[in-house]
Formats: sequence, structure tokens, C-alpha cells
Amino acid sequence: MTTSRCEAIRERLRRGEERLGDEAEAHLAGCAGCGAERRAARLLRLGGAGDAAALGAGFEARRRERIRAAAAEDVSPSRSEAVLALVRPALLGAGAATAAALVAWAWILASPPPTTTADELALLTGVGDDATALQSVGEEP
Repeated sequence: MTTSRCEAIRERLRRGEERLGDEAEAHLAGCAGCGAERRAARLLRLGGAGDAAALGAGFEARRRERIRAAAAEDVSPSRSEAVLALVRPALLGAGAATAAALVAWAWILASPPPTTTADELALLTGVGDDATALQSVGEEP
């Protein structure tokens, strides 16, 4: 909340007064708005018109030209960058799926083959005599 004291101190700051007195300094330490006003006034004095000669001839023109050049640059991504942004996750997923398939294939190749007897094959395929099939599983005919 701005009071008449704040308004008076801010006016003195805008006029460029450096020494405000102990009472005003105490107010500036406790009032966030007036403290911000003091910082803004200091920044304005640092970049004010009085310092233009110290910055060199043509400083303002060079600064404006840099701002125009930065604004003129196309900052949007190119079409190829946009396509890559869409394709990259698909490529990563395909690579992960390929790696998983290779690991599964290597695991299957490394495992020992199952051992089955001729009687078990006959039972599974339904080829042969029923009595032979029953004997192979341990039952009597």
C-alpha cells in the first residue's frame, strides 16, 4: 500500500537524490515497494542518456540493429527438425524391440533341446498302437 511517505520518497528517488537521510533509509529497508523503486532508479541512472557518450558513438544505433536482426531471425524449427522430432521416438522403440527379439532368439538357441522318446512322440502325434501308447505312460493294457 502506497502512503504519502512512500510517494514523497519515490519522488525524491525519481529526481535522482542519492542521500535521503536516516529516516528515509529506514523506510526503504522496510518497504518492499520503495526498495524496488530505488533499485529501478539506480538502474535507470546506469543506462541513462548521460552515459551515452561513455558508451561510444553509434551505440544506440548498433543496439537497435541487433534487436532488429534478432527479431528477423526465423526461430521456428525447420521441417526436417520437426520430422526428426516425430520419427526419433519411433526409431528408438523399433531399436528396443529389435534388441529384445535378438536377446530372446539367443536365449532360445542357448537352451538345450528337449529330449523326447519315440514312445512320447507316438503318443503326441497319435501314431501307433493304443496299447503301446498306454505302456509308454506307465499303465498296463
